[in-house]
Amino acid sequence: MMKKADDKPFAMLRRVPAGFVPLTAYDHEMVDRVPMFADVRANITMPRSLPRHRFYWVLLGIVAENQDRWRTAEDLHTAIKVKLGYIEDFHLIDGSLLIRPRSTNFDSMDELEFREYLDAALQVICTEIIPGLDIKALKAEGERKTGKPRHDRYLSHA
Repeated sequence: MMKKADDKPFAMLRRVPAGFVPLTAYDHEMVDRVPMFADVRANITMPRSLPRHRFYWVLLGIVAENQDRWRTAEDLHTAIKVKLGYIEDFHLIDGSLLIRPRSTNFDSMDELEFREYLDAALQVICTEIIPGLDIKALKAEGERKTGKPRHDRYLSHA
């Protein structure tokens, strides 16, 4: 099996007021390989938050149970992705074009992009799927079902 380009080793860094610092001994080793004052190229991403991911799916379950158009949270998820333009073109062998929803899995969407997606999904839910639904009430119900969110760098449902 071919190795994907993003399978290269990477260093985990934490942002601090003075910049970024390595998190582990391995990360220090990776950074130490770079000569002092060398320019480097960085792709800044944040690992996905499992609590935010669970929160999203709990919200979809709540919404799916309270409307009649989509039978499951998965169906609702697909409809929201298409509405928000998270789609890709796929050319079939016969030359025809298929439009399919992009994946929102952990490898396809980092935390920063998923936060934006979640915010946009909530707007669609509360304006088009169940118009007038109070977004704060929906979030509160999601938090009740998933447990009160911890106040860490990942969870900010506001």
